[in-house]
Amino acid sequence: MLDKETFEKTMNLYLNCFSLVSYAAFPELKDQIKAKRTEITALIAKEKQMLQQNLDEAFCRKGLTLVEKYSGSLPPLTEKLSEKNLGAYLSLLNKKNPQFVKLWEELVPWADSEEFKKLLQPK
Repeated sequence: MLDKETFEKTMNLYLNCFSLVSYAAFPELKDQIKAKRTEITALIAKEKQMLQQNLDEAFCRKGLTLVEKYSGSLPPLTEKLSEKNLGAYLSLLNKKNPQFVKLWEELVPWADSEEFKKLLQPK
């Protein structure tokens, strides 16, 4: 079972990746993306124990290590980020900041993996 800190950081990272991918792809759907973010947060809270038991620790550590490897001036993606901070990360992505793009290229496949898909499917 994942410890509380690893679980919370992993879920924050997943949710922040989902938000950034969505905002980048569909900027005109900001309100709907916020609503989906709230929905996913509620699902995570509801299924917390199951998720903590079923997420692979090595898989979680891989995502957390990626973020630590590319730390910058913004709060880390492993924290619960405000819309302002998500906007700042989106700006880095849009401006093709080399350090962030490199992180992003490694992080998106991790966040879009089957590991999450099988656990976070609505029941």
